[in-house]
Amino acid sequence: MRCCAAQFGRRWHGVYTEAFAVAAMIEKLCVENKIPEAWDGLELPQGERVEPSLRVEGDKIARLREDFAEVPNIPSIIYYCRRNPGEPHISPKAGNMNSVLFPEDPVDEDILNGARFVVINDARHAFEPEYLQRVLPYFFELKKIDGKFKYVTAPRIAFCQVPQRFVDRGDGDPFGNRSAVMFDVTNIGRDGMGGVMSCGQGSIWRVDVLRDGVTSDGKRGVDAMEVRSLVGTKLGYSQLSRIEDTMTSIGMFSRGFKSVYINEEDELLGRCTQEPDSMDWRIKQLFRWHYGAVELFGMGIFKLQEGRFPSIWHRIYVWE
Repeated sequence: MRCCAAQFGRRWHGVYTEAFAVAAMIEKLCVENKIPEAWDGLELPQGERVEPSLRVEGDKIARLREDFAEVPNIPSIIYYCRRNPGEPHISPKAGNMNSVLFPEDPVDEDILNGARFVVINDARHAFEPEYLQRVLPYFFELKKIDGKFKYVTAPRIAFCQVPQRFVDRGDGDPFGNRSAVMFDVTNIGRDGMGGVMSCGQGSIWRVDVLRDGVTSDGKRGVDAMEVRSLVGTKLGYSQLSRIEDTMTSIGMFSRGFKSVYINEEDELLGRCTQEPDSMDWRIKQLFRWHYGAVELFGMGIFKLQEGRFPSIWHRIYVWE
């Protein structure tokens, strides 16, 4: 059984803008996470056609992920699904993200194709075009090497986070979706120490820190033979709680890493396009977050303090 994937290059007119429509078509063609053997291509919305060729020649577009590494220097979209999308039960979202970092099927081994960063973009949110340009520079710092200044990876930054913004419906935000206290007050204070917790959406992470267990001093933190047994606990996104973003953040801080929070006045880097619009929906959302906090408390308040945190403030933020 193989997962379904497809990629489309931006250089082909109209394909990129129709990518999600195409992804929906692909999903309909997938049966039990398997590419139908009879599938010999895909008709695009504009009438163009994607052929099942393993080579890219002229105006042909790569269809299968086997072609991914053969199409250089173009933005790509891969539609990817896994065998057990509902597992682990406590945090299927973390399981989905880890399935890309640690693919089970050998054919997916290079699905990241050397990517150094991963971005979390929930289905109900959309980024502004300048998101990457604004956020990625915070992962680098100037360092003098052999008498010349060069940009190198900032060794102690594991992830960056931007605030979640919501469309102004003109109703005064009756359900408190904006969470102004957290995004515009608390996080700004925590950012002074590099201690903002990730809230999932709007975050970008270093792949080497998540997947390879690289420490804040640049060394590999785990034995390659132990990787599989550590997925979801010490590697990847935490699968120990339903609030995987918070738990993963704590894990990063315990390894000596910091975070960066980008929140300039009147700047919009992304927004939610489908926020909770009823009390029932909002209560369910808040209940999951608070239940997750209880899960963390149940792990033991001192157990969460294990590790070499960058500062005493990071330890306090964990308890907070």
